[in-house]
Amino acid sequence: MKNYLIVISIVCIVLCQSCTLNSTQEKQLNNQLNKYMHANNKCMVVGIVGYTLPVYVQKIKEQGDSVFINQFKCDSITELSNPIFRQKQKDGDKIHVLIEFWGNSRSKKDEKPTYVALSYDNGVNWYFIEKKIYFNRTILNENQLNRLLSE
Repeated sequence: MKNYLIVISIVCIVLCQSCTLNSTQEKQLNNQLNKYMHANNKCMVVGIVGYTLPVYVQKIKEQGDSVFINQFKCDSITELSNPIFRQKQKDGDKIHVLIEFWGNSRSKKDEKPTYVALSYDNGVNWYFIEKKIYFNRTILNENQLNRLLSE
């Protein structure tokens, strides 16, 4: 019985540590998330692009200027506010966090915008992408994005 409790305790500790952020990582995420939200809500396209996952930005650029402009135009942007961290996964220096916003969509009022925050340097820098893009393997295949979160 004692061994059973020890094994359960170790498993719980490992699971909790693999799914949580330390204070520095969370501070960085909150700081960069606030900058992304501000750029998004004020329609500052350079800021939005700067905090969007670079591999996705590159993929959009490769499709031409009109596709790039349409992707980041203001009338298709959802206002973001009140983020809630829903799911976190870590693998080495990679961290992915599912974030749900309680915001006001300019197009679909009943929909809660959901994004994924991604870090590849143990939480120093964060990039953001919509959940629907993150899970769409035709937009970003496994070679372009190693997904840590499950649908």
